[in-house]
Amino acid sequence: MSAATSERTLKRRIAALLCAAAACVAAFAAPSDSDLDALRKTANLAGQRAHARAVVAQLGDFTAWEDDDALFGATTPETPSAHQRADAPLITLTYFNAPAAAHLRDAKLASRARLDALVTQGAPDATYASFRSIPDFPRTAVIVKSAWWPIARDGGTTLPVWDAESNPIRRGGNDYTSWTRRVRIASGDVSRAPLTTKDFIRRRVDATLASALMRDPSRRKAAVIALGRPLAAGDTLVMVAAHIATKEIRDWVWITLWWHDRPEPNPAAPATLTAPYLRYRLEVAFDPATPAAADGGPHVAYNPWLEARFPDGGAGGGTRSNCLACHQRASYPSPGFLPVTRGAADLRRDPAFRPGQLRTNFLWSIALRAR
Repeated sequence: MSAATSERTLKRRIAALLCAAAACVAAFAAPSDSDLDALRKTANLAGQRAHARAVVAQLGDFTAWEDDDALFGATTPETPSAHQRADAPLITLTYFNAPAAAHLRDAKLASRARLDALVTQGAPDATYASFRSIPDFPRTAVIVKSAWWPIARDGGTTLPVWDAESNPIRRGGNDYTSWTRRVRIASGDVSRAPLTTKDFIRRRVDATLASALMRDPSRRKAAVIALGRPLAAGDTLVMVAAHIATKEIRDWVWITLWWHDRPEPNPAAPATLTAPYLRYRLEVAFDPATPAAADGGPHVAYNPWLEARFPDGGAGGGTRSNCLACHQRASYPSPGFLPVTRGAADLRRDPAFRPGQLRTNFLWSIALRAR
């Protein structure tokens, strides 16, 4: 299957936006997975990227979906989210489209009591048959984990930019405080400014959102790092990174985006994308191991905002990670998402696969946030 044929075929298989009540939410079709499985089995990265662009192009306003705070309850200092624990925290929110949110609620997957029961009563996992699993998410499920940088309402704010060639790999990780370049983002529509908030997926901050986010100490710290003060009404949140997971195939399709001020080198005709998504660089993972990376090892698909910070635990740090290789470890009780692993799951030595672990359908949010 050529990349062009893949793109034409797979575009037809993505559903248009569906509007329910007063809000529009995206739900993707649930077709046969034969075409996508072929892209995985043949390690057709060009076809995978074409499909990823088509998904992003029809994503719509995912910030209108229910977020993880609504579904699991707000994080507390005792239960921070995975990307709020470092010295350089991020403002992150994970959004679930209507089918994903409904499944999580109907199956009571935000409840530890329910997960405890499934440890012995769950059905066999579709990928790892010797383990029990939570009920599988529907094929129409879409989940977006997003990371945001605050821009001050009164002028603008500097933003770190990831340039891999200028940031040598550090054994302790490359969080955004170590990045060598920054750009200034002007607030609002400033005609003379080279970069403004309109160059991003963005959210206007009102008093309610500011208050909700600033109750969390890690998000508050992230705002102070960026602004020198807490988030306030009138500021803008700009999306700097996102992981998008679609349950179109058994192990999900994993797409990751991050903002950059320079066009992506040699893009593959992203005709389906429009501004501001053209500002975001893209990687995709259909498999934890293939196609081979430049160093000959398992496939690398990482997001500098979300994974570059991870230290080298023996198999390479966050800049040598793979979305699916990480999420295949998601299980309850949570074994922790570190160290970074590459390639197929290590069923004998990885604590994520010790006897009695409940598979959480590749979702860390359930393993980490259930109460």
